[in-house]
Amino acid sequence: MTSPLFGRRYALTVGDLDVSGLDIQFKISRSTAHEPNTAELRVYNLSRESRARIENAERPQIAFRAGY
Repeated sequence: MTSPLFGRRYALTVGDLDVSGLDIQFKISRSTAHEPNTAELRVYNLSRESRARIENAERPQIAFRAGY
């Protein structure tokens, strides 16, 4: 999906659910320390069915790709 900001593109999947077509907001915190980086992702306008699939999934794999 293309963002209205400077041609940015992103893709987000949670388990087998692709939510790339929805509005998202994200904040990535990177560190040079020997600890994992953190990310906060907010997805807007999820259907009830999609929300239930995510909430009921046991440790789903999350893949987030963003760039220009």
